Amino acid sequence: MLRRPLLSWFMGLSVLTFGCSVIVEKDVKGKGLGVQCNTSSECHVGSCDDGVCVASCDGNGDCPASTKCFAGKCQKPLNVSALWVGVVSGGEGWTLTHQEGVTAAKERLPYINYKFQESVISDLDITNAVEKAVNEEKADVILLNSYSQRAKMLELAKKHEKVKFLNCQGYQAQKPNVAAYAAHEEQAWWVAGVVAAQRAQNKIGYIGSFITPEVVRHISAFLLGARSVKPQITLEVAWIGFWSDWKPTRTYNYNGPLALNKSGGDSVYREELLTYRLIDDGAEVIAHGADNQRSVRLIETLYKSGRLKDANGQPRVYSVSNDNRNAYKELDANGLPNGAPLQTCLGSPFWNWTPMYVSMFSEIHRGTWQPVNRNDPMTNDPAQSVPGFNLNPTAQGIDDSVVRKYVNEISTRGWQFVFNGPYPTNGQRDSNVDGVVDSKDKQSFDAGEQMSEDEYKSMCWFPQGVYERKDPTKGAGDPGYSLVQARVPDAQRIQTDPSFINDLEGPPEVPASAVADCTLNK
Repeated sequence: MLRRPLLSWFMGLSVLTFGCSVIVEKDVKGKGLGVQCNTSSECHVGSCDDGVCVASCDGNGDCPASTKCFAGKCQKPLNVSALWVGVVSGGEGWTLTHQEGVTAAKERLPYINYKFQESVISDLDITNAVEKAVNEEKADVILLNSYSQRAKMLELAKKHEKVKFLNCQGYQAQKPNVAAYAAHEEQAWWVAGVVAAQRAQNKIGYIGSFITPEVVRHISAFLLGARSVKPQITLEVAWIGFWSDWKPTRTYNYNGPLALNKSGGDSVYREELLTYRLIDDGAEVIAHGADNQRSVRLIETLYKSGRLKDANGQPRVYSVSNDNRNAYKELDANGLPNGAPLQTCLGSPFWNWTPMYVSMFSEIHRGTWQPVNRNDPMTNDPAQSVPGFNLNPTAQGIDDSVVRKYVNEISTRGWQFVFNGPYPTNGQRDSNVDGVVDSKDKQSFDAGEQMSEDEYKSMCWFPQGVYERKDPTKGAGDPGYSLVQARVPDAQRIQTDPSFINDLEGPPEVPASAVADCTLNK
């Protein structure tokens, strides 16, 4: 074990003193600590560990300047700052999964120093958060977990060229010091559709969040997975207009037949309002793309209150949770989904960011990182796969071995199999991504057709079979209520459908055009 003498030996080897003269030793060879290596013989001192020169230590005092002692090894620290679009505690979903991924990566890579900020939404938020990360936290790496942060991030990345920016779901964010990362979660949503079809006979629902190609892909995959089991199933979509209802209190009112408060109705978040709407319209299983599990917990509450029990005491409506592998569970005392399984939730498509964060941080630390955009597929190994599906083990009548078979099938066949035809689309398809909708005779997705990466990134169309309320505020029994084939929101809809636009909920700092136009968000 090399202790404090390492530092004095290291300095003495490179500098010899004689009287008042200083003689620089010109024969010192090898790479210094923290420098990329292939073998230990290349390192000036210590050994080559995971592609980096390191030396043993008991504390920081044993290490040369610019390195510290991490897990018994002198290494250069990697300062990582995360600027999360959502919140960690109470979010239960997307942002929590990223926090868990970085925390787990830090346990495996002890040289990481980690800081994070929450609710980084507006351009001003992003600017202030980046400046704090660079100037106060001395960040080497900045993480942002939403495409909606991309434009401002790219602007700031030019100013801070020595910092590496990693943008989740940023796709076309590649620059010399910027890269995007994502994974094919539509594979997990296809499996979720298969599971939903074990409970739904005719209709499933989906609460869409921010209107993006990613969310459109998840909705479509959910329907196509269900239809692989029951071809007659349809899906009704309802939109939040952002990743969640961003307001701190409930500002909506539901006064329909399922209201818990019969005198005046229920005060609800938007996710809860849309859950009520979909139940009223006959959805038997409801999934969502929000950064929380509000819809899932409402369905459980309605079931326990007796409002969603059938004649045999079983749930009339089930949910599919989102993002977190344990999102089908009750919350514990810390507000995390680690309690008992919910009775009405079938399971959860989830993100396991740990292997990707370990890979990216290790590459940056070893000096091998390249600014390439990653989009990892689902694999058969749940520990190494970023996307996955976790079945609620208490879901009666659904065999985990059968679900595992579907996971293996979609992992083996690849993400493109999710969109396997034949089926007609809703008429919005732009297969060559030239900004012009394909002609009517090219609107079907053919059997054996392979979706291109470009179309994947810009998918702003649905398979036929996705419906929505013509006027989102009018329910069954109201004058003017009807369900129509859903149109993925775009510039045309902004101009021609004010009832839809006015019903959306986006933060005031995010313009309506960004909230409601899928084609802007690719």
